[in-house]
Amino acid sequence: MNTQNFVTETCQIDGKEISFEVGKLATLATAAVVARLGDSMVLATVVGGGQRDDIDWFPLQVEFQEKLYAGGKIKGSRWIKREGRPSDESILTGRIIDRSIRPLFSDGFKAEVQVVVTPLSADKENDLDVLSVCAVSAALSISGLPWEGPLAGMRVGLDKDGNYIAFPTFEQRKESKLNIVVSSSKEAIVMVEAGDNEATEDEVVGALDFAKQKSMIIIEAIERLNQKVGKPKMEIVKPEELSKEIIQEIEKQAEPVINDLLSSESAGKINKEPLYELVNVVQELYPETKKAPIKNHLDKMFKQMARDRVVSTKTRLDGRKLDQIRPLTIEIDLIPRTHGSAMFRRGETQALTLTTLAGPSFAHEIELMDQEITKRYFHHYNMPPFSVGEIGRIGAPSRREIGHGALAERALLPMLPDENEFPYTIRTVSECVTSNGSTSMA
Repeated sequence: MNTQNFVTETCQIDGKEISFEVGKLATLATAAVVARLGDSMVLATVVGGGQRDDIDWFPLQVEFQEKLYAGGKIKGSRWIKREGRPSDESILTGRIIDRSIRPLFSDGFKAEVQVVVTPLSADKENDLDVLSVCAVSAALSISGLPWEGPLAGMRVGLDKDGNYIAFPTFEQRKESKLNIVVSSSKEAIVMVEAGDNEATEDEVVGALDFAKQKSMIIIEAIERLNQKVGKPKMEIVKPEELSKEIIQEIEKQAEPVINDLLSSESAGKINKEPLYELVNVVQELYPETKKAPIKNHLDKMFKQMARDRVVSTKTRLDGRKLDQIRPLTIEIDLIPRTHGSAMFRRGETQALTLTTLAGPSFAHEIELMDQEITKRYFHHYNMPPFSVGEIGRIGAPSRREIGHGALAERALLPMLPDENEFPYTIRTVSECVTSNGSTSMA
């Protein structure tokens, strides 16, 4: 092995060392970093593809690939020993990474980017999710891709004496009423995910401040790593700018259409198809202009005019005043043969939730790399395409569905009766049958 390009950078947070290594593994990737906390290690790789001028969205793919060997385990199934479908927990880790890094890619960057995190070692004390965020941040920082990091991921706990804990172990988390994951850049907090047990507002705000302050130590270590091995930043081809003449034509054509749309809709989702029909109209007048910048300008116009109307009239687009919420309706016992059922409606959003009870032996046994979990309560969430009036593929639950189910599960878990008082396994399923607003809240 050529050790000339092998570089290590470390930092210390409250007695815990985090290290970043470059140059030993995955040398053909655009960037690869091995991060370590205790004896937990992950390999984060980033590969950037070519610019996609045929799309108006950013094709970022983030995968956390669970490996049982990291925890010294062989799959418990008698017939299947290879890792199969990812666990919900690994999908949620991928979502945390995605939500942390996606906002920091430069506007106008449309190249394909694939981020893959491979756990190498799980010490059953230090969780891999926040370590993975730090590893991906380091890999993106040295990759040369137009990413406006670095950032750091940190989990914060709260001990019995009211002291905040950076990177609490699994054992420490059992005693903590605060379990909050924070991703911070130098400038701001980018992503927060919390699971708290009646923590006060001051305790949560203090945890955010604590995470932001301690994250600077990791960010500075990544910056030192970038100074040693970072690639030059890729220059972005700026999106085509519309001439003043074309902008004036778009605004002349679009203003009456947008006014009609904002005036005609008193509730529900506004159908923008009449607005998007103007893309072809404008392109016929200016054939050399691409459709994407015209559509982008129409979207910006619509958002600005909608915002101006709300500010000037003090009334939302569906007719509500600024201090009014959508009508809330709750019905129970809708379904005769389930153990429990309820429908919650907020405006047009409807969530039908069904409850099933079973004995303790029906608890969910989850075999992960770094721990084995027994869950007596689990919440599943489904959002079929008909809920938004669309046709779509129906199959395995999406990452969004798994994430929203976990969000509800985390919120309700502290409110469950004690197992000694209520020794049942509980499964709740939310069927979001109509969606126009926050289905996760419903």
